[in-house]
Amino acid sequence: MPLEVEEETLRRHATKPIADEVSHDELRSWYAERDLLGAPVREHVVPAHSSLPDTVELILRHSGLLSV
Repeated sequence: MPLEVEEETLRRHATKPIADEVSHDELRSWYAERDLLGAPVREHVVPAHSSLPDTVELILRHSGLLSV
């Protein structure tokens, strides 16, 4: 797991009710990079560097809700 993803994941995990029950090592073992659902669902990965406006536009465009 990339370091920045791991740090954020562990930070968020610490705020969850199961934080005392699930260790960091167990949480790390669940990570699968680009763990996409696959067909028939068409997924789009939002790049980590994507700004909020770019992310919103990407979602609207791929969902067909962008009326430009």
